[in-house]
Amino acid sequence: MTSEILRKGRSVCNINSDIHTEKGLVTRGLFCFGAKRDSVFDRTFIDQTELVLPDRCPEYETGANAFKPKFIEKFEMRVMEGCKQDHKGDCTSHKLWIRHRDRKEPDTLTSLIAVADIPAAVIAPMFPSPAGFVSMSWYFDIVSDDLETRDGWWLVEETAENASQGYTSQSMLVRNSDGNPVLIGRQNMVLFT
Repeated sequence: MTSEILRKGRSVCNINSDIHTEKGLVTRGLFCFGAKRDSVFDRTFIDQTELVLPDRCPEYETGANAFKPKFIEKFEMRVMEGCKQDHKGDCTSHKLWIRHRDRKEPDTLTSLIAVADIPAAVIAPMFPSPAGFVSMSWYFDIVSDDLETRDGWWLVEETAENASQGYTSQSMLVRNSDGNPVLIGRQNMVLFT
């Protein structure tokens, strides 16, 4: 892995990190870190959502025949809103409570990113048969410096926006257990179905 500071100003630093294998570039990460600044604004323009707490939501089931990566076993997931894996119709959004099974995992940026990366493509329940998908691009903004949540639960909301020609794109919002936005993102994926 190589990293390089692209620009460093008074309150913002831009960093590029590349991971290479013998076949070439595998991953490129562009990071922008900003320090707090005084502003006349301190508000969120994202609508609040009515929360149904995780203990009142059913467990997320991937289904016996569904494509299920091994790492997913390291997380607990509950469906606040959305489709089950065997759904037979349109399923273009979901709201999932997700947390690390290892309760010793601290509320850090790294653990939050891992939680945000767990859900399958939003449209996966609509696949005609179990199939894979791979992220092509994923970017996100951290919109709060308060990375704490109660009992480790984060609410991950995703909405599919397009699926055609073997690709799908979706938006993402992660909230803490009080419903406050913490991460806002977008993702584009290759579909193998």
